[in-house]
Amino acid sequence: MNYRIFLFLAIALLFAGCTSVYQKGMNEFERAAYNNAIPLFKQYLEKKPQQRSELNYWIGESYRRSNRLAEALPYYEIAVKGIDSLEKAHADTLLFYYAYALKSDGRYDEAFAQFESYAQIGGAPKLRRLAEKEAQSVDKIKEIMQHQTYVSVELCPAINTATSDFAPVYWNDKLVFSSARRAEKVFETTGDGYHDLYVMTFSDEKTCQGSIASLSSVINLEGRHEATATFSPDGKTMIFARSAPEKTDREENEVNLFISEWQEGAWSEPRFLEYVNSSSWDGTPMLSQDGNTLYFASNRSGGMGGLDLYKATRDETGVFGGVTPLGTDINTEGNEMFPYEAPDGKFIFASDGHPGLGGLDIFIREEREGKMTIYNAGMPINSTQDDFALVFKDQDMREGFFTSNRKKDTMGDDDIFRFFSDSTDMRVVKYYLRGNVLGDDAISRQRTALQGVNLTLKDAKNNLWAKVQTNEKGEFLFDTMLTMGPQYVIHLEKENYFTRSEDNTFITKGREIPKEELTQMQTIVYFDTTFIMQKDIFTASGPEAPEIEILYDFDKATLRPESKERLDEFYAFLVEYMETHPQVKIELGSHTDERGNANYNQRLSQRRAQSAVDYLIEKGVEKNKIIAKGYGKSTPKIRNAKTDEEHQANRRTTIRTLLSK
Repeated sequence: MNYRIFLFLAIALLFAGCTSVYQKGMNEFERAAYNNAIPLFKQYLEKKPQQRSELNYWIGESYRRSNRLAEALPYYEIAVKGIDSLEKAHADTLLFYYAYALKSDGRYDEAFAQFESYAQIGGAPKLRRLAEKEAQSVDKIKEIMQHQTYVSVELCPAINTATSDFAPVYWNDKLVFSSARRAEKVFETTGDGYHDLYVMTFSDEKTCQGSIASLSSVINLEGRHEATATFSPDGKTMIFARSAPEKTDREENEVNLFISEWQEGAWSEPRFLEYVNSSSWDGTPMLSQDGNTLYFASNRSGGMGGLDLYKATRDETGVFGGVTPLGTDINTEGNEMFPYEAPDGKFIFASDGHPGLGGLDIFIREEREGKMTIYNAGMPINSTQDDFALVFKDQDMREGFFTSNRKKDTMGDDDIFRFFSDSTDMRVVKYYLRGNVLGDDAISRQRTALQGVNLTLKDAKNNLWAKVQTNEKGEFLFDTMLTMGPQYVIHLEKENYFTRSEDNTFITKGREIPKEELTQMQTIVYFDTTFIMQKDIFTASGPEAPEIEILYDFDKATLRPESKERLDEFYAFLVEYMETHPQVKIELGSHTDERGNANYNQRLSQRRAQSAVDYLIEKGVEKNKIIAKGYGKSTPKIRNAKTDEEHQANRRTTIRTLLSK
């Protein structure tokens, strides 16, 4: 796969002319002109067949270093037979990469045996670790191969050529990709031309038909590679990778990232990304869905090994900077590149350091039940060769493009493929929280829909997710998609209403729908819930003390059954109210009608109030939080009552709040 030509762009000075064909081959090899070295080594092999092991080793290495591992395999196989004649360091390199070449050919049993052998006897500690990791991935490879992904893949002949075509990305309903088709100058590492950026305007996207043109003469320069473009959401900013023609003051590394703006129908002169580029290789950029994060690959110092993935963020002035590496769950001692943030938030990347089928495989990172999980995209997206640079067409995530240099059904080195997915792994579930809010009135004993309740959704770390207000039916919908696993906290506010505590929780753990049960590519799930807010009867009922109906038999202070039921309901209100207002005490006052002796009525009302208070204390109300108060007939509701109904109205129980001392 020729995208890695960027890794071999450091050009050494030509050595002094040598007469030996072998020496010429070595000179070309040393300056990374591998495509020039191969025929020289082959020519020398015809004259010196006795050196077949050494020469086949150098031919195999030339193919491998120009990223043609499959073509290296037959030469490695010959070299291995005479490995004892090789220098120790060369023999060690051969044993390790021979295993990778076998894997790239799908000969897994032989490859894993070779990895196991190298893990035990290999001379390079880092390569031993990689070999051991590969040897331990046997079961994972079998699992990947057996997993059904429901993805169909087809080559796009109208896009591809006999040269390298790769890294497709959408731009304003068009497809921008990288290609070496112009071939204005041969790149000596691979024998292909230099890469440029091209744009395809579709006439029929389903069959990959359309017209192709160079993206811009300002972007595509002679003798330099331009590749792997990415665009801002509005399509007006492009970031891409460009190779340096030679070592200069600022562009002394092999590949840099550049930024260009779409102005008056054309791309502006690209600018060097000052606060992103390093003195090492920086490439395969990709902007996040909101355009504020730039992901890219780099082999700068301090990484895990090989190419690692990094991110830079856009500040308030629009400048990208603050480069940080992605986590060690993504980056390995191998190579990670071609990052991509899918429309639903999944993070997709290519890697040869995670367990895969061979070469670069495409991996998906997403949160499942509160934990980040990385898994292989599986076949037929992945093959034994390099597979990378996957992008989706739209929010539906059902189709898109990717690149592969697989052996079957290809036109050149790297080719662009179209895929259509009905994969369970690619299926998306969007979870939302909705419901209604009811107001509970402890006096009227009625519940009604509450309009105008302000609801705030936060996670357990107090990060704000969404705000919403109930409609006239008391309904609400948080339009921010939930992440499954965490616990959310909902805060409700409405004047003269309160909840047991100011927060309510919603737990998502265990509610996720298993992927295998999904029947559509995108499923929307609404979690319905009901929140109850208590009406604050002490502020919402006006200046008069609210009343509850507690009935007694004539001339008795004993609670009747229906009065106990009423107090049970009132107890539920008190618990919530006292949690919300811990500084308040409650007075339960009892009143009689105007008939009878005042002193007697006073004592009777005190006993009646006390019986209600004792009942509530027995249920759990703190003794120091509630007091009984008998008012006798001193404060009738209806003075000079005449009828039984009026006398009953005066025989009442009132409640009022007292501030604690």
